[in-house]
Amino acid sequence: MLRRRTKPLVAAKPNGPLWIAEDLFRDDRALLVDDDAVAPLSGENHLSTALVDYLLQRSLQPTDLQDTTLVGSANSLHFFHQVNAKIATAPSDPNVAKSVENIRQRCSHYKDNKFEFLSPFCIDHHFVAVKIVFDLRSPDIFHEVSVYDSLIKGGRRNNSVHRNSPPAKYLRSFQQFIANFCLFGNPKCEVLLANPDHIVEKAVYRSCPMQQNGFDCGSLSMQCLPSLTSNNDNDIDAAPDVPDKGPPIELDVVPLHPRLGADPQPEPTRHRDNYFTTQFIEVPKEFEDMSKVDLAIDDYEESSGVRLVIARSRGAGSRLYFCASHTGCCFRAKFGRERGTLPIIYKQELSNPFHCGEPVPPKTKGRAPKKWVRDKLEESVDHVIEVKDSTPVPKDVMKAAANIQSVRASYNQAYRAIGRAVANGPREKQQASFGLIMLYLKHFQLRNEDSTVKAESDADQRLRRLGICPGIMRRSLQHVRPVLSLDGAHLLSKWKGTLYIASVQTACSNIYPVSFAIMKDGEDAEGWKWFLELLVEAIPLLKMQHPDNRCRFCYFTVISDRQKGLIQALQQVFPDNHHCFCSVHIARNVEKEVGKKVAKHVHALSATFSKRESDELMAKINAISARGKKYLEGISANQWRSTAWVDDPTLPPRFGIVTTNMSESVNSMVGDARDGSWLECTNDIVRKMMNRICSLREENYGREGVVDKVAEILENKWKNCSNFQVREVVKGGSQFDVFRPSRGASLPETNRLLDVREQTCECGQWQEHGVPCIDAVAYYRLFETQTLQYIMDNHVSEHYKYETVNELLKENIVPVSLDILDQDGVTLPPNCTKRSSGRPRKKRIRKRSRFAHDPDKSPIVCSRCKKRGHNVKTCVAREQLEKQHPAELDLS
Repeated sequence: MLRRRTKPLVAAKPNGPLWIAEDLFRDDRALLVDDDAVAPLSGENHLSTALVDYLLQRSLQPTDLQDTTLVGSANSLHFFHQVNAKIATAPSDPNVAKSVENIRQRCSHYKDNKFEFLSPFCIDHHFVAVKIVFDLRSPDIFHEVSVYDSLIKGGRRNNSVHRNSPPAKYLRSFQQFIANFCLFGNPKCEVLLANPDHIVEKAVYRSCPMQQNGFDCGSLSMQCLPSLTSNNDNDIDAAPDVPDKGPPIELDVVPLHPRLGADPQPEPTRHRDNYFTTQFIEVPKEFEDMSKVDLAIDDYEESSGVRLVIARSRGAGSRLYFCASHTGCCFRAKFGRERGTLPIIYKQELSNPFHCGEPVPPKTKGRAPKKWVRDKLEESVDHVIEVKDSTPVPKDVMKAAANIQSVRASYNQAYRAIGRAVANGPREKQQASFGLIMLYLKHFQLRNEDSTVKAESDADQRLRRLGICPGIMRRSLQHVRPVLSLDGAHLLSKWKGTLYIASVQTACSNIYPVSFAIMKDGEDAEGWKWFLELLVEAIPLLKMQHPDNRCRFCYFTVISDRQKGLIQALQQVFPDNHHCFCSVHIARNVEKEVGKKVAKHVHALSATFSKRESDELMAKINAISARGKKYLEGISANQWRSTAWVDDPTLPPRFGIVTTNMSESVNSMVGDARDGSWLECTNDIVRKMMNRICSLREENYGREGVVDKVAEILENKWKNCSNFQVREVVKGGSQFDVFRPSRGASLPETNRLLDVREQTCECGQWQEHGVPCIDAVAYYRLFETQTLQYIMDNHVSEHYKYETVNELLKENIVPVSLDILDQDGVTLPPNCTKRSSGRPRKKRIRKRSRFAHDPDKSPIVCSRCKKRGHNVKTCVAREQLEKQHPAELDLS
């Protein structure tokens, strides 16, 4: 519809500064237009960018603009794309690199002042105007970003610009130009390039005249610039009354601003064959009621031969008429009452007495025209859904159809188009997907050997539960830290349900999902028991005895958020595994009970191994609230407080995991999957688990030794223990006393008892983490005179080495493509029966034959038994039924 020129109209002087986006008013040359730009402006020949630039330069004068005001070309988006594309090719092309350097030098003056950039640009066959106030010296570069779009009504509650909208694409290109050429070498350049949506986040829609047909956007965008340069208003609801400057310019559409070269009330003229006016102003200024308006409209139709239709009517006080005799006609006549008055008047400022467009062809019969309009509206609905963040409404579809398809649709047509899009949209596909879940689980089990897949239905054969545990987990969990985190989350789609997830940590402290299940019911004991039984069946390693004979629990420790149903299920399914509580959830419960002052000490109380620090924290809590201390003492210490691991050596190590943060991270990782149906959710989670393994494998490929984070911690301990004193308690024994000298008021002198044979220390950190504490490092450095590399190779647990990570990530999950699932012949479950859209079908009543009581008079004769009253098909069916159930056959 809108033609774009590929060559710039204005070029900056070779030795002068480069004006942003081909500034129309900083060059000495005058713009020219060719015959194509002034072709008949109807049909597909709407306003071109060349004509818009020509009109703006003729209408505005350089004296109207300040030195810091820049007016960009209507083709400025093409300018930004061409210039920004040079950045990618500059390293390989010396000529392009020289051009980029030249542009940067000529753009350097934008750092010295505050500028205002105005531009009407064309994108996706639509004109939009922007106003950007930027100051490259300020920490906040963009002070104001206003967008004037004739399809978006300003003053809404949410007037922010969506990141996928066409204006957002233009703003990102503008920001990229500023970063690459105006801020090159400045730290702000990296900030803008790292966040391409920085300018979009500041952009807002401003009020402007709304578009009424498919070719108003060009003239509306031209109206915005004179209004902004004249009074700098943010909202342009009405054009100011400014006298003309220079000779008037004849437009092929009604000018919306007087500074564009036309009188606010132009005389009717005939510019082209397809644009004409009729004398509609010869009507009384006031009407008693709407019946008088109808008489005036009838007289106008009879005299002009034009048929008008009511486009909008609000009771007896307001009415809007459109032309129905021309295709895409711009005519409109508005009647209504002034505020506080009774007579009805003709509102000239809201009316347009001009006609344009070809005559409407004779109305064709049949459904072909309706199908054509319906197809056009479907494209408009798709466009609105893609651009608009919220649910589309008929008004949006009507405007999009007028702008993109040049189709004037009624409100009911747009409403029905939205209904069809919703009925045939993702919801129907999600309904059908429930019939494919069992087939998906079967394919998954075939592709992944030893996988455990379970599904359960209720008495009505409705899918109630499904669970998946890939077969690789039987072997992979030998190479993770043996702490299993359990958590649940609710599905966010219309189908509801609860998602159960189990996850662990790798040797590099990365999150590693293990298994998941989806259930219809909420998070309760029955659901958790079903999921835990699935884990036990799939991974026998979870109930394996601990290799350390001192531990009285199984190898894996379970950490949770103290959900009541989960606690009951763990006691039944994992009675021999140690169960820990998340300190964050305990703190939240304490905050509900006694307040934030007590809750802020809970995490420190959970993580400390020092009995002295633990007693001091409990004393502070008691001073704040005795009820809070009593509440914390009611929770078993060996399930959340680290001091219990110092007192009881039979507890299995937690490797520093005191929260269910890994489960919360997994819930965030699969957050998008929770928006779809059960099949889509299952498939998305499986693919995310596969992608997670692939990304971790690429990240740790070829690495060996202790992980970087643990190596850094050991290096710090090695540096800080140089002045420690190590004494052997018993000659030839394994116990040593390590004296720590004072290192300030916060670290007074102290001593710890170390047992190198059992690998335990009174500080509790060695047996908890599996990494030598600072006392053990002092022993190996000062007493045995070993190197730091020796400690890393021989005394660090395998749960902190890259070799363990590589063994873990050798295998991966094989996903299932939804495209291979055959939907033909799939029967929907009872809870997913497809709902019909539209009116309910009438029940078909089968009429009884008038020969039912007297079949001998029937004209139908069976060719098989030669009897009347039935045909051959009925005869064979009766004979088969008589053989199978002779007592149930009723021959009467």
